[in-house]
Order: sequence, then structure tokens, then C-alpha cells
Amino acid sequence: MLEVVCSIYDMLGRSTQPVVEEHSAKEHVEKIFHLIDTNKDGVVTIDELVEWCSKNEQILQSLETLDTVL
Repeated sequence: MLEVVCSIYDMLGRSTQPVVEEHSAKEHVEKIFHLIDTNKDGVVTIDELVEWCSKNEQILQSLETLDTVL
């Protein structure tokens, strides 16, 4: 998860104000991980991920942009 977020930050970081620092990605991943891990067992299950995504309007809108018909 950290590698994905770091890659996204690498792509967007140069064009954001203020510029995204590398440690910001790790902090972001840790924050989101703790939000998703509802039973606080240190593991994010697919059920926890689906539940969290389905309750987050911004995530749902982001996922809708990926829904394409080829």
C-alpha cells in the first residue's frame, strides 16, 4: 500500500502546492490503514476494506471514475 501511495505522490507531488514530502505518504498510509482496520487487529480484511469504501463518498466517486466500458 505504501508503494502505491508513494508512486501516486511521486506523480502528483511535483504539481501540488505545497510539494508532497516522502514521509507524508507513510503518514497517510498509516492513517488510512488505522481507519480501515475497524477491529484493530493489525490486519485489513477484504470485508473491512469494502465496508470502509462503501461508507466513504469520496472513495465511491473515485471508484466510479474507474468504471469504464471498453
